[in-house]
Amino acid sequence: MKSQFAYSSSQKVEFHKDIRVEFTGRNLTKFGGIPILKKFLIRFGVKEELESAVPIENRDSKFSVGGMLVCLLYAVILDLKRQSDTVVLRLDKVFQKIAGLDDYPVQSTISRFLKSFRVETAKGIAKVNHSLLMKARRDFEGWHKVTLNLDSHVRTAYGHQQRASVGYNPKKPGRASFHPLFCFIGETRDFLHGIFRTGKAHSCRGVKRFVDECLKKIPEGIKEIYLRADSGFYDGDFLNYLEMKKVLFAIVVKLYPWIQIELVGLNYRDIGGGISVGEMKYTGIGLS
Repeated sequence: MKSQFAYSSSQKVEFHKDIRVEFTGRNLTKFGGIPILKKFLIRFGVKEELESAVPIENRDSKFSVGGMLVCLLYAVILDLKRQSDTVVLRLDKVFQKIAGLDDYPVQSTISRFLKSFRVETAKGIAKVNHSLLMKARRDFEGWHKVTLNLDSHVRTAYGHQQRASVGYNPKKPGRASFHPLFCFIGETRDFLHGIFRTGKAHSCRGVKRFVDECLKKIPEGIKEIYLRADSGFYDGDFLNYLEMKKVLFAIVVKLYPWIQIELVGLNYRDIGGGISVGEMKYTGIGLS
């Protein structure tokens, strides 16, 4: 194994910003941290949970459903974004050994597997995710409050993707996209829930039903629910809904001219970190 770097003749050694590492040994892998993930998967029985909860029929493969999903999970965590990129895992026998895999599927097998996905498949994976979250967090025992962070994300679609449509796409205007909605637990950054939407969906589309589903996933012992969201969720109907549900919220409001007028003359107080806050009352259009 060898590494290449540059250094100066002065007393202080300066390493080159691009360090190139090469190895020629056959029993080496760049995925040496995988045993930690393997231990986690075994401890929580991820493969078995997926096997029992994810319905996929009419398959002809030497890989089980749970085995295929675990293989894809390894690829996602290792930031292999395309199916073709997974060839490095198929060729890396050391990775397969330390990951506890007998083999890794070829791209065509992965493609056929993903084509067999249905809505029920996604629901099954979501069910397993929530089960594992509750198991890992011990059902949030001893917790009295949680914060729900809402977020929507525009994802550009390439080719002819089902349900992709042209909507708000700041990075690539005019391109078809998806606009999924996510909810994370603010204190732990855990993914709680998500739904798939077309690219032309507004941030608030279906958000009340979505939050209802999120609230059902929170253990009954947690009585205080907070919610944070960006300006895309500033909607009178949604705010009235949150007040009805007794959910405390902090939602960003765009600085419209009529908002700026209200800010003039406010008394601000320093709360540290270069941040000052002021307080005002404002009733927006459509708010009760």
